[in-house]
Amino acid sequence: MLASLGEAYRKSGNLEIARKCFEKVLKASREKNIPGWIAHAELAMAMIDYDLKCYSKVIESTMLVEKAYASINHEWGIINSQTLNMIANYKANGFTSQIASKVEYLIERSTKMNYRYNISILEEFKKSKDIEYYQLFFL
Repeated sequence: MLASLGEAYRKSGNLEIARKCFEKVLKASREKNIPGWIAHAELAMAMIDYDLKCYSKVIESTMLVEKAYASINHEWGIINSQTLNMIANYKANGFTSQIASKVEYLIERSTKMNYRYNISILEEFKKSKDIEYYQLFFL
């Protein structure tokens, strides 16, 4: 519930309180050694960094988060960390052929999992190269 609350604060633009929520989730998850929630909290904090336009920090942290998700075969997390990494990379470095192929790859991977929200974010990015708000859906 604290992650959902953090996401609600992030959506309302209260990033300081959102970060505090996610830091609490991260601390509790580390204490209980819950790898999926550790990665969720770290991805959420990368989303805050994205909102703050700290793109190089986002690129660095999402590469680590993706590895954490991959270690537990967490497809949702892999797709979302790769998507955020790609979008931040675009914001930092502009559009490249590598980004074009990555968006197609992520659409294909999201389609296989029937992740409709992810598909819509990727299609939006493909059309406009901008994402107004990238939601994380927590329980």
